[in-house]
This record gives sequence, structure tokens and C-alpha cells, in this order.
Amino acid sequence: MEDTQTLRVLAETEERELRDRVEREEQVLLEFEREFAEVRDERNALAEKRSVYDALARACEAIGQLEELDAARLFWNSDGDSTGVAVHIAHARRNLDEYESQVRSVQERRESVRDKIDTQNDLLDQLHYQLRDAVEVAESRRDEWLPEREPDALPYRAQVMPWARGFEEDQRFRRSLAAAAASCALLAWIFTAIDLPILERSAANR
Repeated sequence: MEDTQTLRVLAETEERELRDRVEREEQVLLEFEREFAEVRDERNALAEKRSVYDALARACEAIGQLEELDAARLFWNSDGDSTGVAVHIAHARRNLDEYESQVRSVQERRESVRDKIDTQNDLLDQLHYQLRDAVEVAESRRDEWLPEREPDALPYRAQVMPWARGFEEDQRFRRSLAAAAASCALLAWIFTAIDLPILERSAANR
């Protein structure tokens, strides 16, 4: 009984530990999902600005082509010098580079968090399978029959095999054999004691 109770306690302990771990890992998954939602919002906010920065990129490209054609004065006023134009162009390109850097950073974070979520889901699947097996084992342990008495309280009974000699079976056999022999001897004596009349041949032919 002690071994059965020990196995049952171990099974219940394993089940409880697995449940606690599943709960902790589910909280981790919720944190990853919240982080993914934040990254998604940042990505959407940057996507809304895409048309503005695309227009700025086209403008910088167009102005660069005007400078190559030595026609930038057509865009700037006649008093504008080339130094001022270069400063404006550099400032615009820095804004473009910063925007693209933010987009790449958000995209990388998004991929990283998504990988974490996939890994966490795989871990939770394994834990759920282990928990299911642990629950089945714990239930089977709880359903096992437990003796109500201690083993040493049971009366001692010798284990006698059918072919063993010198036990109660042999005594019963000898008594049965003696009774059968006495019955046969008694019947034989009774049959021999009965005097049957002999019929005359002439009487038998009538």
C-alpha cells in the first residue's frame, strides 16, 4: 500500500508542477503577443507615412537631376547658392535614411517576436501533451484499489500445490478410498448371502 500511495503522490506532484509550468509559459506567450501588437502598431504608423517619404524621395531625386543638369536655379530662386541647396538636400536625405532605418528596425523586431511566439507555441504544445499524459497517470493511480488492512494482519495460509503430498487432500483421499472399499465389501457380502432358488428345468420349459 505504501508503494501505491507513493506512486500516486508522485503522479499528482508531477501533474501539479506541469500545470504550474504551463501557466507560467502561457503568461510568457501573452507578453510576446502584447509586444507583437505594439510592434504592429508602430509598423502601421510608419506605413501611414510611406506616401510622404516616397514623395520626398522623388523630390530629392528630381532636384539631384536638376543639379546634374546645372538647372537647380529653376527650382530655387535666383539668389540661392549651391551651398544652401546642398544643405537642404542633405537634410532631406537624412530624414529619408532615418525613416528607412525605423522601418527596418520595426520589421526586424516583428520577425524576432513572431519567432518567439512560434517557439513558445511549440513549447506549450509539448507541455500540454505531457500534462495530458500526467493527468491520465494520476487518475489511474487514484483509481487503483488500496487494501484496507495491513498485509501482516491477513491470516496466514500455506500455499499448497495440487501435486503436493502429506496435506489435507491426501487425508481426504484416503478416507474416501476406505469408505468406497468398505461399501464394495459390504455389497459383495450382501450379494453372496442372498440364497436364490434354482428353478427346475421342467418348470422353466412350461
